[in-house]
Amino acid sequence: MPYRELGFEGAPDKMQRFLMPTRDCLVDLIEFPPVVISLEDIEVAHFERVTYSLKNFDLVLVMKNFAQEPIRGETQWIRISSVPSTELDAVKKWLDSVNIPFYQGPSNLNWNTVLRTIRDDLEGFYEDGGWRFLDVEASSSSDEENDERDQADGERGPAAGDANARLSDQDDEYVPSDEELEAESSDSEYDDDDDDDESFAASEEDIDLERELGDDDAGEAELSSSDEGMDWDELERQTREEERRKRKRWHDDDDDDDDDDDEAENNGASRHQRGRRHLGRPVERRAQHTLR
Repeated sequence: MPYRELGFEGAPDKMQRFLMPTRDCLVDLIEFPPVVISLEDIEVAHFERVTYSLKNFDLVLVMKNFAQEPIRGETQWIRISSVPSTELDAVKKWLDSVNIPFYQGPSNLNWNTVLRTIRDDLEGFYEDGGWRFLDVEASSSSDEENDERDQADGERGPAAGDANARLSDQDDEYVPSDEELEAESSDSEYDDDDDDDESFAASEEDIDLERELGDDDAGEAELSSSDEGMDWDELERQTREEERRKRKRWHDDDDDDDDDDDEAENNGASRHQRGRRHLGRPVERRAQHTLR
């Protein structure tokens, strides 16, 4: 039995009719030829030309045989045009009550082309969300959100992108088990023991180096080995101190050489004077002998 209170005007066949829902069908039994659309055969409904500036909209009913190749005389979709905009909410409520999904958009679609494209890649059609491509409002809002997100990322620069990547990596960070933590702690203990052995061996090498090179050379070696971990000011101050010690050592060596030279000169002069005295004594003796 038709429910007249749920009925609405529309033109399914270029003639305006008053269509009334029943439990299983959408019918018009008054005008000829009669119209009977089985609700069980409807796959999805789509409202077209839904805008605030228009007083009418169109209702497209896609049948469940849309995935099959069309056969002559078989209907795969029906457009009910010129439905008053005042009936939009009532029709949506009725479709929702009979569990028929519906979408809406601002323009008419070429449904022969749309269904042909879907049949060419039916598996990809369902993988991409099926009939969700008809939801223009959701698609536009999603595009706007993506554009705003891209714009915000561009304003923040690449560092923000790296931070977001690091945050996402932290969300997916692997949590080690208790056994792995125990193994890691034992490995760290072994590493500490190895470090102690290496430091002890290094100290013995320093002692041997100091014995071989002497105090001065060992000090220079220690200076070069201790450069790591020192800042620039400490390095510069230590370098100046080392140069000062070297200059002092060179000055002391020069003073020792000068003392040796003076001693040699003094020894030579004394020998020369002794020689002159020895030579003078025979001359004096010969002069005395002559006078006698």
